[in-house]
Amino acid sequence: MTLFLDLDGPILDVSRRYYRAHQLCRGADPPAKLGPAEFWELKRARATMGEVLARDGVSPGEAPDYAARWRELIEAPAHLLLDQPWPGVHALLAAWRPLHQLVLVTLRQRPEALRDQLHRLQLAPLFHEILQASPEHPEGWREKERLLRGSPRFAAGAWVIGDTEIDIRAGKLAGLRTVGVLNGIRRRGLLEAENPDYLVEDLGGLSQVLEWTAAPQPETAARNGNGVPPSGGLRTRTPEGESPDQVLPGHSQGG
Repeated sequence: MTLFLDLDGPILDVSRRYYRAHQLCRGADPPAKLGPAEFWELKRARATMGEVLARDGVSPGEAPDYAARWRELIEAPAHLLLDQPWPGVHALLAAWRPLHQLVLVTLRQRPEALRDQLHRLQLAPLFHEILQASPEHPEGWREKERLLRGSPRFAAGAWVIGDTEIDIRAGKLAGLRTVGVLNGIRRRGLLEAENPDYLVEDLGGLSQVLEWTAAPQPETAARNGNGVPPSGGLRTRTPEGESPDQVLPGHSQGG
């Protein structure tokens, strides 16, 4: 089975890079009001640049200049050094590689910087294929769908795993199963609104979903189409009138 995996968020903790770019884009004056945690929660809530600047004591009118500086700085090699894989991610990918086709699908504007980062972090050898396109497309999910369909490993039954609306929408447009990962760039409520097939806390939770879906299901679960994994997590695509209220816990973050 093919697993199409997003990079920033599910695999890499990018919060320090985003905050450092924000600091440089806003400048030193006026003094900053947002610390790293407050800034990251705004990003996870999908706040606009104007909203972020206003909360940080900067005029929203600075947004165009801020956006231009952001595009210049967010993938600068020095800032990419701040990214770190979540604990346990290397082991998970290494365990999946003999069992699945692992395809990295990411929207980055600097292919060379991406390549260098993946090799430096020893992630490149864990993937069978690496797909990249520019993040500048106004509807990034369509660009990501194009990447998915262009892969020689694209096939019915493949899964798309990501942490934003772009990943979930791309997977749905391509007719694939989707998994929302909650330790990345979007809050749970925003991902739930996209109605992925599953929600997991991190890639450790995905590992449990893969094990559960590969195992023979009891007759009752097969009948209702909404079996519950042994850990208690629920599929998020539930029968009409029901709503998901549990998330499959993982173990890649912090362990």
